[in-house]
Amino acid sequence: LERRRVIFPAFIVTMFGGVVLTALIILFAAPLARFLGEPSATATITWLAWMVFLQAAITIPESLLRKDLHFGQVSFLNFLQEFLNLVIAVVLAYLGYGVWSLVLGQLVSALVQTVLTWILTPGWDWLRVAPIDWSAIRRLLHYGARSTSSGLISFLHQNSDDWLVGRVF
Repeated sequence: LERRRVIFPAFIVTMFGGVVLTALIILFAAPLARFLGEPSATATITWLAWMVFLQAAITIPESLLRKDLHFGQVSFLNFLQEFLNLVIAVVLAYLGYGVWSLVLGQLVSALVQTVLTWILTPGWDWLRVAPIDWSAIRRLLHYGARSTSSGLISFLHQNSDDWLVGRVF
């Protein structure tokens, strides 16, 4: 598919999905915290829900960097995000912020990564309004549904033991 024809609609669909998922997590933060056996985690889950929105905002520009073979920039941005997360979390933990040091480390580092990815991705094609090609959107959604399903199953597989141990113990 031609890049200019699909990039703006792909961004709109991705951001719409990010907003919806973020809103659902925020809406169900209290029941999810109770399910995990930690009702006091409601605020933590609510704030961490914004990570979904930030991930949606970075998906298309990062994909463009990868498609254009700018792997050095992608690696740098991922390294910077992890490094900032580590530094912020450790400093805030040392200052006594407890679990919030982890939350703020995640959020601030992801926000910095998102802003820098947008700055480093040339052209900002994903923000240029283009007519919606519904057949292209259907093909993208078909692929995205498979990819998302696979990612979700993998995520559940990798983290279910952590949730079980956390819930039981």
